[in-house]
Amino acid sequence: MEVSIRWFGTFGDNLRLYVYRGGTRVAASGGVIAGAQSVLIPSAPDGRYTVYVAFDPDSISDAVRYEGLSQVE
Repeated sequence: MEVSIRWFGTFGDNLRLYVYRGGTRVAASGGVIAGAQSVLIPSAPDGRYTVYVAFDPDSISDAVRYEGLSQVE
């Protein structure tokens, strides 16, 4: 399973990506100075996953617009 986000902000804006299953964090991407984040969970077990996109308070803008995508292959 892959989960990804991309955003359209000012240089210096940043978001963090977290994926949980059953209350346990199974993946995270918190890169700095990027316009996108993604995580790959190989052989992800069936079930419900919760995805959080967190605003980095050190970002230049007050809000950041983003798009997200989740794929299972």
